[in-house]
Amino acid sequence: MLRKLILVLLTVFLVACATATPLESGMQSFDNRDYKTAFEQLYPVAMEGDPDAQYAVGYMLYYGKGVAVNKNDGMEWIRKSAKQGNSLAEQALGIVYEQANFAPEKTN
Repeated sequence: MLRKLILVLLTVFLVACATATPLESGMQSFDNRDYKTAFEQLYPVAMEGDPDAQYAVGYMLYYGKGVAVNKNDGMEWIRKSAKQGNSLAEQALGIVYEQANFAPEKTN
């Protein structure tokens, strides 16, 4: 009886995993810090205009998580997300802009 229950639960779990959307799978990979997989899953979703995927892609590009660092492209994706009202993207922009305004000036 216990084996049957475990088998049923495992089957339900596998079906649920198989039916996850690319956004859900990508965000799960992102949350698990599997950034390479997250980027591969979320980039197409970001291209379609999803603000959560855009923010995650921007974050990974900006900080070089799973991909090479590209601050310019990262900021562009974060801006796209913020324009759609993503609060995390809006906060990230504020932090980056604040850091830029308070960065020490270089002296010769």
